[in-house]
Amino acid sequence: QEIIDWVYSLQILPSSGRPVANCGFRGAPLLGSPADPHLDAENPLPYDASHLTMVFAGLGILLMLGDDLQRVDRDAVLSGVAALQTPAGCFTAGKFAPESDLRFVFSACVSCYYLNDFTKIDVDRSVAFLLACQTYEGGFGQRPGSEAHGGSTFCAIASLKLLGRLDSALPADSRQRSRLLRWLCQRQHRGFHGRPYKDDDSCYTFWIGASLAALGRANLIDRSALVEFVFSCYSGMDGGFSKYPGDSADPLHTYLALAGLAALRLEDERLEPIRPEANITERAHLHMLALHRAAAASAASH
Repeated sequence: QEIIDWVYSLQILPSSGRPVANCGFRGAPLLGSPADPHLDAENPLPYDASHLTMVFAGLGILLMLGDDLQRVDRDAVLSGVAALQTPAGCFTAGKFAPESDLRFVFSACVSCYYLNDFTKIDVDRSVAFLLACQTYEGGFGQRPGSEAHGGSTFCAIASLKLLGRLDSALPADSRQRSRLLRWLCQRQHRGFHGRPYKDDDSCYTFWIGASLAALGRANLIDRSALVEFVFSCYSGMDGGFSKYPGDSADPLHTYLALAGLAALRLEDERLEPIRPEANITERAHLHMLALHRAAAASAASH
């Protein structure tokens, strides 16, 4: 409950002095802004604005912890997301964070999915942008013309699936789908790597593994080699996972190594399954769907 309350304290709520484009979630109480969305609401700091990755993270944390999302200002959050969509269909990270690429398309799509509302964004434009990022190799770059990369490929596949457009945009028998699957499979040596001629890295257990799982083709990998590599990155001293065998463990690689195994349904007796495209556990995903059904029933009764 303490973590839930802390996440809500970082929600940026609308007010007379704050444009809707600023609304959503911040990652921390930055710029001197208090960790309470209700304090100083009428005189907000001008640079206190939402960040799309933090919207995705905040909502995901709330769902994983079993919250009912009743304190989320859905209209403000979704309006803040929509305000960050570009004419090309991509999204910028935030009002004062000008980065714009597939990471933020995914952050926007998964946030709308968590809240069960895609009506405020232009789905067709986003799909067109996503497809423009596929390269001749089959993977997806961060932007059109960029090199294919494991992380951006996951963002593209997950976004298309969350939007309900994966099979229409990349039909199962299409050349684009075949090239994509081949590119993903070519990323395995023992573990996975994100680009050709790069070393295997435990974080790609999720970026590549979850991509294949979302496509329903987790059967194409060498599972025993992957598990062997991932556990070669385990640190018996501090209990986490590192980027490479022998390196220092860190929270990012620990999460992505475990999440990748869970998305691929490996180590089932120890890891709860993950819904790959939504990047939350199946338990949290079922909780989310129950909230959606309850909201729909409530709306119908009124």
